[in-house]
Amino acid sequence: MGAASYFDDMAKAKSQAGGQYVKGEGKFLVTIQRIFVHEGHKGRFFICEFSVDESTSPLDPAGSTRSWSAPLLGERAKYSFGDIKNLIFAVTGHHPKDVADPDLNPELHNEATRLVMAAVDPAYAKKNDLDATILIGEQVQLETNLKATRPKPGQTQGGTFTVHSWSPASAGEAVA
Repeated sequence: MGAASYFDDMAKAKSQAGGQYVKGEGKFLVTIQRIFVHEGHKGRFFICEFSVDESTSPLDPAGSTRSWSAPLLGERAKYSFGDIKNLIFAVTGHHPKDVADPDLNPELHNEATRLVMAAVDPAYAKKNDLDATILIGEQVQLETNLKATRPKPGQTQGGTFTVHSWSPASAGEAVA
């Protein structure tokens, strides 16, 4: 058998959705390229892929492509819906810090939820007369900060976690 036989099952294999995450702290102007849900061996994640238009981070220069994910299963998932809504609020021109709680502004929260559902599920978008690509090509500002995590039992050191803060593209001055 030749080496080609090593790839007999390749056509049936799913491609991996692994992207490059933001590597450094900084301020960015980014353009959304793709929004989707990926389910793999590490769980189910909401993923937003974006191109970096402006950057203060040498690790994530303008012209690079990065992604942000939020877990939809497990311990951290309870925070993900709010994090995802913050992205959508920023994309739609609302600063997340200025958005009232769902009880005080249910319409805005419902609309953000509908936009996410349409972005990740074309069948939902079609059924509800929404454009599944409405968020693609939209710009948003992103600021990232590294935060230390506590050590897990049996470890002497914790790791780091990147905090993503979203704001409307029109919220401030040029990033770089």
